[in-house]
Amino acid sequence: MNTIINAIAYVLGFIMQGIFIMLGAIASFFTNGNVTVGNIGIAIILFTAIVYTCMLPLTYRQQKFSKLQNKMQPEIKAIQSKYKDKKDQESQMAMNQEIQAVYKKYGVSMTGSCVQMLLQMAVLFPLYRVIYNMPKYVPAVNNIFAKLSDALVNTKGAHDVISSFSGASQFTKELASGANADVYTEILNKASSADWNTLSNWAANNDTLKGLVQTGHKNVLDMNNFLGLTISDSPSYMFKNATANGFSSAALLAIIGALIVPILAWFTQYLSVKLTTSMTTDKNAPKDPNDPSVQMQQSMKTMNIFMPLFSAFLCFSMPAGIGLYWIASAVVRTILSIIVNHRIDKIDIDQMIKDNQEKYEKQLAKAKVLATDMKLYASFSSRNPEAISKLKETNPLTEEERQKKLDEAAEYYKSGKARPNSLLYAANLVKKYEEDQLNK
Repeated sequence: MNTIINAIAYVLGFIMQGIFIMLGAIASFFTNGNVTVGNIGIAIILFTAIVYTCMLPLTYRQQKFSKLQNKMQPEIKAIQSKYKDKKDQESQMAMNQEIQAVYKKYGVSMTGSCVQMLLQMAVLFPLYRVIYNMPKYVPAVNNIFAKLSDALVNTKGAHDVISSFSGASQFTKELASGANADVYTEILNKASSADWNTLSNWAANNDTLKGLVQTGHKNVLDMNNFLGLTISDSPSYMFKNATANGFSSAALLAIIGALIVPILAWFTQYLSVKLTTSMTTDKNAPKDPNDPSVQMQQSMKTMNIFMPLFSAFLCFSMPAGIGLYWIASAVVRTILSIIVNHRIDKIDIDQMIKDNQEKYEKQLAKAKVLATDMKLYASFSSRNPEAISKLKETNPLTEEERQKKLDEAAEYYKSGKARPNSLLYAANLVKKYEEDQLNK
């Protein structure tokens, strides 16, 4: 599973690579070469918008499924009530078959919503992995740290300095074994402003290393600066740094900047869940407290309140870039859900259900005809004329269609191409045996 997620993450990293290089070229053009790297904050927003837009067909199918599910829920409840007191295996199988027939009548799959959610998760997990560890999946970001990381690997004492960084705790095992340039790059990518100051002070007496640290730090500041916030810093670090020297107007602005990311992460996710739920829920449906679906909705409602709060709590201690991704994804999801819902509202749901019902009835009729034809064709032979008479009585096809099917069946019967061990294959053996007996 991890291999599949990694493979998808590398594909998504290719998209981020293109966005980051494009933003770097734009920045270089407008700053006369002073800034040569892309902006991570803008890249995250564009990247999230592109990926979620590509997932729009899944969003459309999922919201349409929810609309149809509200329509067919009364029929499913009626079936469940019918078998409420029948717990034997036969009754349960009959109930499942009737419920399955309702889903087919409405043109949806019983597992349709689950499949769509799994497909979305198959993209969202790798998407988060790319955002969290860009140097691994985006070569252009990795190149910013490459020379410095190589130099640190070969410099005595660098290991101890890197191990003291705030993000180094995630790489304890790798650092214990000596680490390498890739691990140093991942740690440098998560380094806070305080970490870079520590590294700069340590390298002050090494001119070569000092130049690499200054260049690397400048590039990191350029790519991590988003609306005055350094998104590689955590809001908790911003808050602590802002209040270190007491409260002032500058400190107050810094505190607001530190808190705005977690607050927006909570608000946008809560708003996204609330709007999406309201668009796909039938408000006029009766609320039976004993109904399992109603109980599940209540549980989901509680979770939808709790999860945004939990995200805000995590966001406070993680790099602000992760919070920016959560904000961007919530906003993009909300906008796309509104667009999709507007499109679905233009569809005549009742007419769509009617069309699905007619299609389902035709499928049932076709399946019944096919079952009848197969049974009669199996007994079809020149020595069984009664089968032809019975076929005419039971088959609703026209005379011309019936004759065509009989001709096709007879041709296939005579061809001897029946699958081994099939009934038709056995019939051919009997026919051959009879012909051999007549020729003796």
